Amino acid sequence: MAIYERHEPEKTLLYKAIARHWPGIVRDYAERDVRIAPHVVSEFDRYLRCGILQHGFLLLTCPFCDEERIVAWSCKCRGFCSPCGSRRMAQKALRLEKEVWPEADARQWVLTFPMQVRRWLAHSSDLLSAVNRLVTDEISKFYIARTPDLDDEARASDPATGGITFIQRFNSALALSTHLHLVFMDGVWARHEGEHRFFAYPEMTTQDVMDVLFGIERRLERLFRRKGLIRGQGADVEEVPQEAVPAPFVPRQPKAYRRKGGFKTPYWDDIDRNVMTEMGYCNATYKWLSLHAGVYVLGDDREGLSTLLRYTSRSAVSPSRLSYVNPDEPETSHIRLALKRAWSDGTRELEFSQVDMVERLAALVPEPWSNLTRYHGIFAPGHAWRDFIVPGRRHLPRTMSMETEMREATVGDDQSTTKKKSASGRAPAEYWIPWAEMLSITFGLHPEICTCGAKMGVTSVVTETVGIQEMMKKMGLAPMPPPRGRSAVPAGELDYMFED
Repeated sequence: MAIYERHEPEKTLLYKAIARHWPGIVRDYAERDVRIAPHVVSEFDRYLRCGILQHGFLLLTCPFCDEERIVAWSCKCRGFCSPCGSRRMAQKALRLEKEVWPEADARQWVLTFPMQVRRWLAHSSDLLSAVNRLVTDEISKFYIARTPDLDDEARASDPATGGITFIQRFNSALALSTHLHLVFMDGVWARHEGEHRFFAYPEMTTQDVMDVLFGIERRLERLFRRKGLIRGQGADVEEVPQEAVPAPFVPRQPKAYRRKGGFKTPYWDDIDRNVMTEMGYCNATYKWLSLHAGVYVLGDDREGLSTLLRYTSRSAVSPSRLSYVNPDEPETSHIRLALKRAWSDGTRELEFSQVDMVERLAALVPEPWSNLTRYHGIFAPGHAWRDFIVPGRRHLPRTMSMETEMREATVGDDQSTTKKKSASGRAPAEYWIPWAEMLSITFGLHPEICTCGAKMGVTSVVTETVGIQEMMKKMGLAPMPPPRGRSAVPAGELDYMFED
């Protein structure tokens, strides 16, 4: 019997750190009478069950060679689970590149906020939505007003653009730092000679980015004043203190890390926050707001577009960048986090205690029903031009009959300009990729394909404790799940030790 191990969670450094310390963190916060949001507790509980066979699995059997395979359940968490985040990243990037993004240039706009504003955005979904609408509206107005190739006919057709916002709640140090990655079409769509045509923006300059950033800052200030977050004028400006903003989880030591590589004076100390400052190509900062738009992809570079979409929709934690400072003592050793890029002061890695690492991850868990990917302009579901510009689904659902497939394949050219609608009435770009196919794309192994090449079928869904323990003993595995916390294993149970 084969075991389909997607990521072997009981053997990963991050899983072991969370399993050791999260129960103790919950007890410590309860003793201090500090409330942890239920969705944060649920996120950790689901993560500690993710990929663990002792919590249930699917049993697949090959109809030809009778080979059996078991596949564990996944948690589908959005906070810090790397395997589930990788699957979601691959699925989202593949669908957007194949079924949503047209043959149009793409540009990434990255907007980061001052420290105080990041906290407001992290704990207020309504404020985050308002800020996101404001930013996308400002970028859209810039493209429509500044694209030079639009003639009178195109401007009279009410030109439009579109973008996708990826909300990221983390930074390179795994701290709560809400910021926006906006992938916009680098140009404008308009009606020209009876057809929808894309007018590309000729060349983005740093001055263009400064103009957009200036407009965003003015509108953000007005928004924060209406919300009561900023009071006063000039030198008497006051902001709502951080303590007045409720948080689902507040780490006891929000900056509990040590720098490796030397510390220098941050470059922020040499910048006047009230002066628009050029930080590089298409990169500007103003009043602690930072806007970068130097990354773009041509419309025919689909591989580059897919890479950009995968980057913007990635998860917070990359296991390849985590390691023990002292591998000989894994239970007490600090955790080293290697940075993807060196900081301005030369730091290339950080060190955390295991408890501090777990608490930082808890602060990154998003609120339930809060969308982290949002569509604007032409990509919005209700836009009148969406069905004419968005490619739509490229492959047919497996449940479609052969007659329907042949009928759709023989549709005449006279019907090619009609609006494309799926049989279920959903938007064309919302086609779901089967779980087995998605796992194959993400992890390189198809769970439904047997070693003989035949397709395996699900024979049973094992969720009861008795059935799970019998199957575990049959395979020579521990019948009990990995331990949580530092408590000793009760006598009589089969020990489930972590192997480092």
